[in-house]
Amino acid sequence: MSNEVKRLIFDPFFTTKEVGKGTGLGLSVCYDIISKHQGTIGVDSTPGKGTVFHLCLPLPPPQGAEPADEPEGGYMENETDAQLGVRLQQLEAELHDQEALVQAYLNAARSVLGADSFEQVARQIFDAAIGLIGATSGYVALLSEKGDENEVLFLEAGGRPCTVDPSLPMPIRGLREIAYRTQGVAYENDFMHSEWVKMMPGGHVRLDNVLFAPLNVGGRTVGIMGMANKPTDFTPRDAHLAAMFGDLAAIALQRAYDQQMLHVLTRNLQRSNEDLQQFAYVASHDLFEPLRSISGFLALLEKRYQASLDEIGREFIHFAVEGAARMRKMVEGLLTFSRLETQEKTFNPVDMNAIVRSVLDDLHAQISERQACVHVDSLPRVAVDSSQLRQLWQNLISNAIRYNQSRPPRLEIGCDEKEQEWEFRIADNGIGFDSELYQDKIFQMFKRIDPDSQAAGCGIGLALCRKIVERHGGRIWATSEPGNGSCFYFTLPRPAEAARGKRS
Repeated sequence: MSNEVKRLIFDPFFTTKEVGKGTGLGLSVCYDIISKHQGTIGVDSTPGKGTVFHLCLPLPPPQGAEPADEPEGGYMENETDAQLGVRLQQLEAELHDQEALVQAYLNAARSVLGADSFEQVARQIFDAAIGLIGATSGYVALLSEKGDENEVLFLEAGGRPCTVDPSLPMPIRGLREIAYRTQGVAYENDFMHSEWVKMMPGGHVRLDNVLFAPLNVGGRTVGIMGMANKPTDFTPRDAHLAAMFGDLAAIALQRAYDQQMLHVLTRNLQRSNEDLQQFAYVASHDLFEPLRSISGFLALLEKRYQASLDEIGREFIHFAVEGAARMRKMVEGLLTFSRLETQEKTFNPVDMNAIVRSVLDDLHAQISERQACVHVDSLPRVAVDSSQLRQLWQNLISNAIRYNQSRPPRLEIGCDEKEQEWEFRIADNGIGFDSELYQDKIFQMFKRIDPDSQAAGCGIGLALCRKIVERHGGRIWATSEPGNGSCFYFTLPRPAEAARGKRS
């Protein structure tokens, strides 16, 4: 461990980043116990080579020797019951103080997670800190954008008169400047006779003593917690407590920054997605008219001049017609994909058997042409958008038939009941693919495993399947090996009542 860690390791609530799971009180308690017995404790440690703790305790006096006077806080064997009672009361008071400290810190830490705004959580942390330390006045302020002034979030005058407008910025100077520059706690117990008093504006609340704890975020001091007018002097212990609560406020501030940034990024992403969907819809819609015109003229050209063209010319026309048809399918798929995001989620209980039967009827020509055999197990009723699930099954079944070479296609459709979802599957004996290599690619828009294949589609079908499944709160994936067929799986949530009924 570093020298800095060695210096702080016996402080209350200090934990190392490597461990980080303890309360930070264990070694502090050990230090207090050994100190009360007039002993010392130290530590030697080298990264990767372990740690050694050294404990030293005084030897008992020689037999017959006069007992030495015990320093305050020590233990003497000849103490009376009354003295032991007083000592016990002192220990109980110390324990009570430690419990109060732990509870205050835990409450302040909880506020970091539960507060709606940084100002709200900063106030709770500030109140906990001055309650433990005993200060009666103070404030929390953040560094301005220019970095030369404090902008006060709130100010507590502690009942003393103060005519200074708390909304006015505070220059970074005096004792505050020391806290900012050193990134550590700075305090003065005789403030009215210090060099800093001349920097106070007129009407400022009287300050008997002052303590500043920095709010350090990302290696920079971005704010400060000020405390003042403690009935007694500020102590090193107060400075340590103030630093602890200042660090907690800094964590809350970082969390507020992160939440704000997340909100901005989420809003920008949502706007970007909306713009992209609108662009895809408009672009696809606008492409339809010229594409329809191109397809029409190509068909006329092929019909009228077929006899006048040689074999190469007819082949060129054929390629152009096929390309236009493929382009039309891509535009139609893009339009369908973009419409999914704008459709309302209207889910109703539907018999999945009926949806699959309807799809098989629509694909009757393709099934008959390939002499495909399709076996369908009993499927459940599920709350879905029936038109979208119909599209999902049509894409999956059509793909299973299309991507099959010499042997007649065989398809098996089934479903397994899970704890909180239905797991549907469609297995085939087609050409297969390396699912470990292409697991993500096959569900991306316009991505195809073999773009040169005669059976290759337009690269939208499986992307559309994933979008439909995700809109229903499910997942989709595939398992496959080249030459050994494929099995596509997708899940749909089960109603909460059904899931509870199964568990009972």
